[in-house]
Amino acid sequence: MANKKQTYSTRILSALQNLGRNLEVARLVREMSVEELASRAGVSAQTVKNIEKGKPGISVGNLAKILVVMQELDQLEGIMDDSSKDPIADIMKRRSLPKRVRRRSRVKDIESGKAVESVKF
Repeated sequence: MANKKQTYSTRILSALQNLGRNLEVARLVREMSVEELASRAGVSAQTVKNIEKGKPGISVGNLAKILVVMQELDQLEGIMDDSSKDPIADIMKRRSLPKRVRRRSRVKDIESGKAVESVKF
């Protein structure tokens, strides 16, 4: 079977290049060499260089390892977390919520005969 070369849109490539530049700046501010960051993250120096160049194909796991070393893992956790930036997700969440919640009623447990809370669906 022939290998298919993956293609990426210019928008994706641009976003990856911006991410790479941001990671490089963060590394330099922390006065870390590529080799030091790679060693501390448990990845190769080439992986760090590829991320900083914005090359696609880097695993999310390796990115997460680097972010842990840089104490920036919360940046990864925050991706797609703000529904105000995703109006479609916001609409879908609202659709899945019940339109009303019915009051609980008390019913008797068949085995014990005691009153228990029940929820109507």
